[in-house]
Amino acid sequence: VYDLIHEKFQHLYNLPNDYKAKKKFFLESMDHIICISENTKKDLIDIYSIKENKISVIYLGVSDIKEKKNEIFITKPKKPYLLFVGHRKRYKNFLRFLKAFSLSANLIKDFDIVCFGKQNFDGEELILIEELKLKKNIHLVSGDDDKLNYYYKNADLFVFPSLYEGFGIPLLEAMKNGCPV
Repeated sequence: VYDLIHEKFQHLYNLPNDYKAKKKFFLESMDHIICISENTKKDLIDIYSIKENKISVIYLGVSDIKEKKNEIFITKPKKPYLLFVGHRKRYKNFLRFLKAFSLSANLIKDFDIVCFGKQNFDGEELILIEELKLKKNIHLVSGDDDKLNYYYKNADLFVFPSLYEGFGIPLLEAMKNGCPV
């Protein structure tokens, strides 16, 4: 079990009425359950009343494989930047991050935001970016792990405003690359 985001933020998902009952049935039928964090274990106990001795925690990690020595083509922002990685919807809190960033004239003047991920900005994000006058500050990029590592290594700060995580791999990736979190 990676997390219980659907249970913690069920108002953000269109789940069937019997979602939790079915999940509880399956969880109770398991001989043993592996969680990725103590936090997820606690949630399983609190939400589904799973007995603690039925749960083991095995932490996730990040790859220690060194980057390829091939040159990576990167379009680096002209200004120092804050890095946001991954999915931006629901509990990931991206829109609030943009609003908070926009409240500081110094941040707007001195920093850009790099969003690393595969998804394009959606209509709601584009409207907010326009309203907050952040179009010149926002850069959307995607690529492989080498490119992501480059952006981590060159960011002034990794921003992870998520409302809730079972674990949070991007935090480890940032720290592995020496990027302040």
